[in-house]
Amino acid sequence: MSRHRTSTRFPASLSALALLLSACAGTPPPQPGPALPVYSKPAPLTSMRAPAIPPPVTVPKPSTPSAQPPPAPPPLTPLTPEQAAGARSSIAKTLGYFAQIYRAQPDKVYGAMKLPSDSRSMRHLMDAMMTAFLDPSVQKAFAAKLDDAELQQISRNPEAIGGAFEQLFSGPQILTLPDERKVSLLAFFGGLYDSVSPQDCEQAFGGRDSASLNVFYTLLDHQPDKDVAIFIDDMRFLVSMPPAPPPEPLTQMQNELVALAARSYFQSLPPDQLQRLQTAMSTAHSPDRCWAIGQFAHALLAADPEVQALGARMVFQNAGKKQ
Repeated sequence: MSRHRTSTRFPASLSALALLLSACAGTPPPQPGPALPVYSKPAPLTSMRAPAIPPPVTVPKPSTPSAQPPPAPPPLTPLTPEQAAGARSSIAKTLGYFAQIYRAQPDKVYGAMKLPSDSRSMRHLMDAMMTAFLDPSVQKAFAAKLDDAELQQISRNPEAIGGAFEQLFSGPQILTLPDERKVSLLAFFGGLYDSVSPQDCEQAFGGRDSASLNVFYTLLDHQPDKDVAIFIDDMRFLVSMPPAPPPEPLTQMQNELVALAARSYFQSLPPDQLQRLQTAMSTAHSPDRCWAIGQFAHALLAADPEVQALGARMVFQNAGKKQ
């Protein structure tokens, strides 16, 4: 089967793309889409906690005039090449250690990370990631992608490696994938959006807790096995590849090519679907918002291969921007 299918896990990406393409379609700007789980789901390997879930936020009590502010953390100073190499070597070994724990006791890892052990897609995904991390070359490739700040943060707090793992699956890192892989992810996630009910859309892509993770993996379980296998293969490739520079931002002409392809696709929709799309984009918390985002992915994937690649780059470049 071709890699060119349809995508679902980058909230900022497709939602930001919708803002641009809505102008091309002559529709009102869409409301912000749901915060989707980019594939940072099984992230925190070393801490063995569910990925992409920020720690609880505590609201401090109003301070009294005599209260002293908490001491600031020591500033991060640039690492020497030798220090950076030592830190990367230590992190690489840590990844291998946790991969061995997973191989021996996977169910305990699922419990510690609050992952749904009855999800076959989750098990396949974790198997692929942890098997990859048994390879010393993959351990080194992951550590090589960390900058000085991440290396020092992990040295001070090993649990910070979870955030670094999450960043690996962010838009900027996915951008470094070959174009074929980026289009493949766009296809997978677009197809996932298509199949999401309004309730699941809100829960799976609107939150970052264990309940949202469970819904996300349930959705994966309902996707065709061959599509999930391609998605997992793309993720394994991303984990295993050495550091690579991202592509250049799209030029104005390239942006116009993408917009033209989207407009052409929208104009080909039946009147009832076009009206549904316009309503979804102009209505806050529309029950059709996941479906609408899927339509943008379809619009890109209906174009020729060059425009598909440009559209996928646009999506993941937007995913790396603050919304």
